[in-house]
Amino acid sequence: MNMKIIKILITILLVTNSSIYAQDELIDDLSQNQDSTSLGLITEKIETISNNRKIFIVTSNSNGFNEGDFISLLTNNELICRALVAKIKNNKAGIKIVKLYAPILFKDLKISQKIQIIRGDDSYFKNKKKKVDSPEGISKFNDEEDLLSEDIIDEGSTVKEKKGALITTDNIVSINYTSSSKINANLIGLTWSYQVKKNFWTEAVVNVGTENNAKIATGIDIQYFNLIVRAKYTIQAPAYSFIQPYLGFSMVIPTSPDSGNLTIADKAIFDSKNSKSFVGGATLLKRLVPGWFLRANLSTIGVGIGMALEF
Repeated sequence: MNMKIIKILITILLVTNSSIYAQDELIDDLSQNQDSTSLGLITEKIETISNNRKIFIVTSNSNGFNEGDFISLLTNNELICRALVAKIKNNKAGIKIVKLYAPILFKDLKISQKIQIIRGDDSYFKNKKKKVDSPEGISKFNDEEDLLSEDIIDEGSTVKEKKGALITTDNIVSINYTSSSKINANLIGLTWSYQVKKNFWTEAVVNVGTENNAKIATGIDIQYFNLIVRAKYTIQAPAYSFIQPYLGFSMVIPTSPDSGNLTIADKAIFDSKNSKSFVGGATLLKRLVPGWFLRANLSTIGVGIGMALEF
């Protein structure tokens, strides 16, 4: 009788263990065979890669992400990098790379390559395989605040253009509004800055504006064209900001359709507004989000404010 009971118990134990094993095996199979859609992945294609590999343009045919979203790029379900979606237009998205998981895979990304993209949380893939950390700043990226730091890309990768530079990109363009007491007009201008050497920049500025009812007897309107070239040096400032003191040269050219009708005295006043001079001052760049700065400028010509984009 006891032997029968023992045999029954052994049979139940074997059946139970087999059932549990089969369930575990089934769960493992389901986990391993999850397709990209069930994991929240979408497939897009790389259209363009900037020279410094910090800006990518990818297709957005799936409409799986929006401007301002954080996304991760993958190949074969393996994380490569983290990015911020800056702009979407005509089924194409401009993204800014903010973090590397796999520098070697990142370096191999090329135009026309198909990639997987996941929007938002990518912790499933982080847990699946430990991310690649770099001693030079990748592991320092802990939250969105760290996006404002330039030191988030491994210096050994191809992303940085200027090793050790406070601003690692080579180009900054901006649109500015300047109130100039020297020219006696409000100016709208475009600025292009280029980093020729670590923290040393050259800059060209083109301003235009109008002085209405100029203080000349005939009360004419004067249009101004102002060209400025200057050399700048970047200094770190608090709160993700940079100060750039500079020296340069300014040229102001006045024009007016009524200049031919001026008296000799008024013509002398008008001609005096044509000037060439040295200028000095400083620019403050306050980082808002990756790639964008709020810009303020104080110089011997006037005070200005604007928005700047780095690339």
